[in-house]
Amino acid sequence: MAQQRLAGRIEAVGAELGENLRRCATEPGVEAVHDVRTGSRRLEAALEGLEWQIDGGGEAYTAAATGLRKLLKKVRRATGEVRDLDVHQKLLRKMVPGIEAGLVQEHEGDLQREIESLGLKTQARELDAWLERHREKHATVLQRHAGKWQKRITQQIDRVTEALRPVRKPVRAAGNGGAVRRQPSPGELALRSFVKLAGATPVLDGTTLHDFRKGTKHARYLTEAAEESDQWSAQIGAMLKQIQDEIGDWHDWLLLAEEAKRAVPGDAGRELLCALEARRDQHYGCARKTAEELRGRLMGEWQALWGEQPRRRRDHRGGVAVRGKLA
Repeated sequence: MAQQRLAGRIEAVGAELGENLRRCATEPGVEAVHDVRTGSRRLEAALEGLEWQIDGGGEAYTAAATGLRKLLKKVRRATGEVRDLDVHQKLLRKMVPGIEAGLVQEHEGDLQREIESLGLKTQARELDAWLERHREKHATVLQRHAGKWQKRITQQIDRVTEALRPVRKPVRAAGNGGAVRRQPSPGELALRSFVKLAGATPVLDGTTLHDFRKGTKHARYLTEAAEESDQWSAQIGAMLKQIQDEIGDWHDWLLLAEEAKRAVPGDAGRELLCALEARRDQHYGCARKTAEELRGRLMGEWQALWGEQPRRRRDHRGGVAVRGKLA
């Protein structure tokens, strides 16, 4: 049943991704681009969850899944360029209101404050126009390829599901009398992925935080396959998302400051760059603190499950509940 549910999730997520790619082929708007990017990650996570169930799947499945992953990477790279610019433009317009092209501003009632902010607003308008131009450039590339990618993804998913037909059977544990092996919950899979990431990233700083976020995001998507009754997996996902969001906020301000240096270089962009760097530094501190604290909690969850003195119990459905955690 779990294998069929995960295979059905692949088909459902793939169909939604295909629909959003069709939207991008017509008009790569903000929401469509965001939905394609997240959909590609959800589909990749569904593939990983399924592979824990089928224990390989044979050459046909491996070839189909590999081809699908390569295609998803292309889609994610193209949408990422556009999505980042959308996010950065939104941040800039929130920080400096009234800079949108063609916007008619109301009188602010304080002439001196308007004069003092004039330099910042002028620089912000230049950066906003730079972001708009680059967004249009990358969106054109995405629009040109979206229709082709949609058809290819549909074909690859068909290949994956067809290859699954001969292997949709319970995986049996070796050396256990042929008993059916207990499959890990989505939360356990996410923790397994996160622990591997944490081991590879012992120090969290400006050079490692972004990659740590990407690994955390992948682990979080694994929890989305959990059933509604699996509250533990959902709470693991919530902690992972908090790490992802905090680091993401810092990284967006970091990139926006770098873009400002290119769009308004030198002294011409001094006020804007100072404002952006102040926000970047503030979010860096918050990101590190949150990541360190929640990494400790998540590692504690893993230790509780698989440590020398595991503190766990099974509920009546065969799932895993951890005492004294996530309260």
